[in-house]
Amino acid sequence: MITPTEEDGNSEHQASRVRATVYRFQTWNRGAGLKVWATHMGTAEAIRKAKGEADLSSARIVDRHELDQNGLHVAALPPRTPSGTDQD
Repeated sequence: MITPTEEDGNSEHQASRVRATVYRFQTWNRGAGLKVWATHMGTAEAIRKAKGEADLSSARIVDRHELDQNGLHVAALPPRTPSGTDQD
């Protein structure tokens, strides 16, 4: 079946329905009393719901089917070092 966007040739709109931008983000860890990096990247909506702060420079475009029901990217990230930089 052909959807209206396929008939229009509006591939940009169609791509936005199957792709999402995800970001690294920090949330407040009450137990530790400090901000911690999340173990998964999330969409802007997921980060907002978690009351987190996104690292906008980490933006990555992924297929929507790679997100869980909360808007988190299912692939775990490597841990960040205390200085905030990734280890190689």
